[in-house]
Amino acid sequence: MRKDSLAATALAALLLLPGCAWISKSSSSASSGMTPDQAAAMLSGLGSTPHNSQRSLWQKMTSPVTESAVVQQVSGGLQQGAGKIGSLLALQPQRKPAVDPLSLARKPDPSDPKLQTSLAVIAENGGRPQQAIEHLEKALAQDPHHLPALLAYGHLLDRQGRLTEALDKYRRAVQHHPRSPQALNDLGLCLARQGQLREALQPLERAVALQPRKALYRNNTATVLAELGRADQALAHLQAVHPLPVAHYNLGTLLHRRGALPEAAHHFAQAAALDPSFTAARQLASRLSGQLHPSIPASYTPVGLPATRGPAHGSTPVAGTR
Repeated sequence: MRKDSLAATALAALLLLPGCAWISKSSSSASSGMTPDQAAAMLSGLGSTPHNSQRSLWQKMTSPVTESAVVQQVSGGLQQGAGKIGSLLALQPQRKPAVDPLSLARKPDPSDPKLQTSLAVIAENGGRPQQAIEHLEKALAQDPHHLPALLAYGHLLDRQGRLTEALDKYRRAVQHHPRSPQALNDLGLCLARQGQLREALQPLERAVALQPRKALYRNNTATVLAELGRADQALAHLQAVHPLPVAHYNLGTLLHRRGALPEAAHHFAQAAALDPSFTAARQLASRLSGQLHPSIPASYTPVGLPATRGPAHGSTPVAGTR
């Protein structure tokens, strides 16, 4: 408000100054005993004879208004005043930098859930799971819906084999963050590890719908579909994020793990036919077709598929080699 008042005052002063100057000139002329015709002649600059003075005054009256010295001064004052008002009103918004809870430039806030979650991850990686749990409890005490804390807590319990407790954390995460693909993926994996494959499929497919180009979510969904005997649907997910030969190879791997040997041999053969340089696929297809109960060496690794056991929380799938 104060800046607006100052701007209005400045504008009024600028408007009055040209008028005051003109009045001052007129007053000076009157005080010196000058006649109206002489004053008109002075304004027109054409001499002091009555005829010329009257004619110049008429011309002055009928000339465009923009030629008047007074109008030009007023117009200039308006432009200057408008410029000053614009500069006063052009306020720059204040921009505060985002606060980094881990920055050493500021005193850390012990109640910050993000800070407590980061400390929990550090503690668990350092082999102090109980200390990690204490940090996570503090984080959730401040914000019971804090997604990183809920997922970190679920991962910790999951790795300790406490699947029922981990499942509770994942369910809470999905309840409060239903559009988080990571929360949906972790919930689906935990359900699958408990043998609840059909229940696991729904959150896994929702994660894929939210991030269809994420290979991890496609791979996990394909793994559950293969376990349920729905190989065609599993292949559709795999080939959405892998070249077709790799998709067939990975599906053959999943089918071999569940003991579906003829189907596994078929997909290994498909991979080798699509890519003759795919040596691993050709060798596995040959072994499965030539032996009744083949055994795949432990050293062999699927291409871009997660392990069937152990959590695969949001990490990059294991990439195999040909």
